Amino acid sequence: MRVFNEKLLDEFRARGRCEICNAWRNRRFPHHWYARGMANGSRLDIRENVIGLCLACHEKCHNCKIDRAYTLEIIAQRERKTPQECKEVIWNTLARKKETPRVHD
Repeated sequence: MRVFNEKLLDEFRARGRCEICNAWRNRRFPHHWYARGMANGSRLDIRENVIGLCLACHEKCHNCKIDRAYTLEIIAQRERKTPQECKEVIWNTLARKKETPRVHD
């Protein structure tokens, strides 16, 4: 399942605070909790799967210096869900038809 949503990613790229260290940045980097490599190259651009990070925190996530469970907790808090509810949204989205919806809004 692939969900492309550039508008959503632009929201997480926009200037603002890093969702981990709270540092203000002119540009943030969207980080997928359930990464493309884990999904056999699929992309899942949904709010429950993306976090906006400064470059330093983004690199730490990719180098396994920040625990994935911690990033999921931050996403869940932002979305007013539990981490388990976020996982369920992700798994349910991945389990849907193998179509490739593209969101162009």
